[in-house]
Amino acid sequence: MIEPKCIFLETTIQVYKVFDEEKRGKIFKIIDGKKVLTSTYVEAEFKRTFLYDCIRFYNILRVSDTVKEAINRTHRAMLLPYLKDIRKTSLKEFPVRIAQILNEFAEDQRKDKNRLLRLLRRLIIGRLMDKFDDRVDEKLNKTNCAIAKLKPVRKEDSYDLEIKCDKRYKNCKIGNFLTDNKNLLRKVVKGLESLPPKEKKIKSLNNFIDYGKKVLSNTNEAYGKRTCWPLGDIIISLENPIDCCLYTTNEKHFASIYQALKRMNKNNLRIEKDY
Repeated sequence: MIEPKCIFLETTIQVYKVFDEEKRGKIFKIIDGKKVLTSTYVEAEFKRTFLYDCIRFYNILRVSDTVKEAINRTHRAMLLPYLKDIRKTSLKEFPVRIAQILNEFAEDQRKDKNRLLRLLRRLIIGRLMDKFDDRVDEKLNKTNCAIAKLKPVRKEDSYDLEIKCDKRYKNCKIGNFLTDNKNLLRKVVKGLESLPPKEKKIKSLNNFIDYGKKVLSNTNEAYGKRTCWPLGDIIISLENPIDCCLYTTNEKHFASIYQALKRMNKNNLRIEKDY
């Protein structure tokens, strides 16, 4: 089979490219010689998770006596006074992401609070997104996501990423994008509805169906994090050009979506199962 000439880096692959040196080398070999795409929507997912959590950990570390104390706070509800917009999922995912971020540094760097603060500050003000952009030839902007345009804001001794993703603002083009791709969205929803009973028990796949139907009934419902974020992997699948291979580790979502789109072949989807 002829190798695809174009490859699209989905969020999970971008995370490994940024934070895992060993897997980064493997990714670079796979994308070598190909046109490499990602998107501002993928960038926004990365910013509202890893960049945001890097900022949150920096702010916790700043008011902690030691690195160990700061790490302990990521595992307990006592971190709540230092953070805003905490959801139950954030409490579960936050320490996992911090472990991945800290993996970026040598062991001696992770133990010294002041040294770690300096290194985290470098990540926050630019290095993290530089690594995200590394080897990317083109960043698609089909949704014009406002979060992708955000930069960390310095507030005295701390940082913030002022995320506003609400139906009231409509500061992106997600509604236009899903209107233009309404037939494909409908195709995905119908395909997911016909999944075997075992797969239909997966909550996130059911969310795709529910939120997809919501948008199909009224495109204005696409705006805001309550609908747009849960539909993220469908949005990424639709923005990826049909002649470009989507590269991901998320088999659970993308295999089902691409099967619904009838694009389930090696030229359209590469699932990395070894990570």
